Amino acid sequence: NYDELLEDLQEIESQYPDICKLYDIGNTRGKEYSMAANSYYNDYNHEIWAMKVSDNVEEEEDEPSVFYMAEHHAREPMSYMNLFYFMDWLTENYGIDEEATALVNNRELYFLPAINPDGLVYNQQIAPNGGGMQRKSMKESCLSSPDGIDLNRNYSFMWGYDNSGSSPDGCSET
Repeated sequence: NYDELLEDLQEIESQYPDICKLYDIGNTRGKEYSMAANSYYNDYNHEIWAMKVSDNVEEEEDEPSVFYMAEHHAREPMSYMNLFYFMDWLTENYGIDEEATALVNNRELYFLPAINPDGLVYNQQIAPNGGGMQRKSMKESCLSSPDGIDLNRNYSFMWGYDNSGSSPDGCSET
């Protein structure tokens, strides 16, 4: 869940402070949906967190930067777990494994595990044991439901290509 995600990021930073730095890069401005009242209330205000992994984590170096971002869709938490697996591999193997060491020494790696924390928290609220199906952010986009905004539909490549898994209707669940 969102709180555990933040705790995990903080733990990685505390265990590997020489190569990891956690950043609060801003917050969300969606709306929380009340199914009982069938209306929106209370502004969400979740922080969005990013981790930098590099051998000189406090400096901006003239090295290639790589940006990893996950959890566009709130119902796909495994996407951020993949980033954690990679961060864990890098940090645990830095100075031990030649490939991990080369990546950290020659890149500035940025990880943003949850670009959609509002949808993630909403799913936790409606389905505490897992299985929440909110996909989009909680930014009000339709008056009748918490449809929100599909955060990865802002990329230009072939959006809505075949309307399978996406929809040209902004109020659609997909």
